[in-house]
Amino acid sequence: MKFGELVALTTQLQSGEIDMLEVEEEGYNTFKNDKNFNIYTYPMLSVDYVGFLTGPGRAADTRDDRPVFNKNIRQALAYATNKEALVNGAYGVMGYAHDSIFPKNSLGDSPNDNPYTFNLAKAKAMIEAEGYVMNNTTKFYEKNGKSLRIEMYYAESSAPQAAIFKEQWKAAGVDLNLKLVDFGALIGVLLRKSDANGRLANEAGYDQTTAATDSNFDTYLLGFAQESDPQEYAQYFVDDPFWNFYHYDNANVRTWFAEQEVTTDQTKRSAILHQISEQITEDLPWFTYAGKNETIIAGKNIGGLNPDTRGYTLDAHLWFLQ
Repeated sequence: MKFGELVALTTQLQSGEIDMLEVEEEGYNTFKNDKNFNIYTYPMLSVDYVGFLTGPGRAADTRDDRPVFNKNIRQALAYATNKEALVNGAYGVMGYAHDSIFPKNSLGDSPNDNPYTFNLAKAKAMIEAEGYVMNNTTKFYEKNGKSLRIEMYYAESSAPQAAIFKEQWKAAGVDLNLKLVDFGALIGVLLRKSDANGRLANEAGYDQTTAATDSNFDTYLLGFAQESDPQEYAQYFVDDPFWNFYHYDNANVRTWFAEQEVTTDQTKRSAILHQISEQITEDLPWFTYAGKNETIIAGKNIGGLNPDTRGYTLDAHLWFLQ
């Protein structure tokens, strides 16, 4: 195993000094037409998503009536998203369009999730059904004199995706205001706390003993990588005082997460996880739009390499030189 700068490692792979290499888009393009190498591209246990605030919290600044509190508006935004075009523009070969909160081919990835296939006319019809009217001057929808304006927080790593969302949702009459922050600040937005009386940590009388996450955002962009087990998702979608920063609550989802945690039959557990995936895809506290790929370049002399969602080293004992 060698560590080093990618350009140098690429040269070493081409010269035969090393036998395989993990690459990004540029590396893939370097080797894609080279008949001396095999390319293995496979889905990782990772998804990218839009997070939505689904309802008011305890702090006063979360109690206004926001468009994203309406599930039909969240679904309209999903239909207004051309996932394939977004993936082509922001990921290339390193991503794929996806719909489940769970990674592709994992235990929880349901074949019955709503894929929210791009449909601009349907998106506009759903928005209009909620009482919005197009302003022919601004080309944005309005209701009660207010533009359909949504804020989206994102970090620099998600800048390409954010720009594409802005253009795609604009076509649906939605004014998306992008808010670039550093990653630490984004996490600070998501994990902001209030006490039982809605006081924030910087306000007089704040009671730390009753503190819980009380975020103030419309949407944000992030990714999630499943480390080992779907149970890792539970804290985000049940009544966890720290990680459920969407203000999301669904009694069935809570019950199903509890059931799958104690189910040892993996077929039955998978069926429960599929229910969770389908319900969250319906409710959209998360709108999953992409999954991540990993690409390995290996010389033709390497046999037995068979990567999957778990990675490429689990079967290293089966590798051989040929």
